[in-house]
Amino acid sequence: MHDLVSIIVPVYNVAQYLDRCLNSLVGQTYPHIEILLIDDGSTDGSGALCDRWHERDGRIRVFHKANGGLSDARNHGLAHASGDYICFIDSDDWCDLRFVEVLLCALKETDSDVAECDHLCTDGSEPGDNRQPPYERSIYDGDECFLRFLNTEFLVIVCNKLYRRSILTDRMFRVGVYHEDEFWTYKIFSSIRRACRVRYTGYYYYQRHDSIVHTKPSRKRLADAFDAAKERMDFIERRYPQFAAVGYAKMMYTCMFLYNEARGSDFPQKPGFQAELLAYFRIIFKKYLRAGQYRKEMWRFCLFRLCPNRYCKLSY
Repeated sequence: MHDLVSIIVPVYNVAQYLDRCLNSLVGQTYPHIEILLIDDGSTDGSGALCDRWHERDGRIRVFHKANGGLSDARNHGLAHASGDYICFIDSDDWCDLRFVEVLLCALKETDSDVAECDHLCTDGSEPGDNRQPPYERSIYDGDECFLRFLNTEFLVIVCNKLYRRSILTDRMFRVGVYHEDEFWTYKIFSSIRRACRVRYTGYYYYQRHDSIVHTKPSRKRLADAFDAAKERMDFIERRYPQFAAVGYAKMMYTCMFLYNEARGSDFPQKPGFQAELLAYFRIIFKKYLRAGQYRKEMWRFCLFRLCPNRYCKLSY
């Protein structure tokens, strides 16, 4: 295989992590790659570090731009990528050295548009995946791809996947929001012919103590997650009415989770936001009842509808 794979890496103030990430990329067993480092206005020396890596490896291309956020950096990378296949790597994470090779082989051998591997959340101390190929694969066609995504067999995160470039045409990330993956990934899975799931741990997601997920949630962060979920729900009702009941259950779980997240925060608009969540939950709950496709977790939905705070105390 000689297909070019573009690896898009947004970089913002990650000087202490960037070497680990890039060592895992330049050492890939599949050599036909270009690595696009998008320096998103870093102020800690990350930009200069990107330039030094470019001098060391000609496959690395560096773009310096004003800070615009993760989505804007990914979009910048997409606009300049040359490969027929695309993957996105966060600059504080890293990959197994076979990441590109395994996913590209899976994607091409199964004629898929997206190939996804397992990921591991880590503090940096875990060893790599020592399993050897052949890796177990699951392959889905047409609408089943979207259903499997709804049922979380495929994850919403962007970075543990390889994409055929042709399916990303006009699929830009929304700028200025948190949870950009939530706004983006479901649209990708609605537009593909086939998806492949590979049972192989190829991506390592570093759990930084100063990251967004470890800080107290803000109104903006929670509201963006809620907006993304509502947009996805509207999309399901329009495009996949046969999967509406699955979507309703997923939406209710999102409302329950965000309600509990708000309980642990202290932004001034918290009571109003929680009331908005409850009102929307009740609308979806009624639709779920009318759909008549109840699940074993029905008791959870009923308890949350009647006593949301008690449910959260029991469940989180």
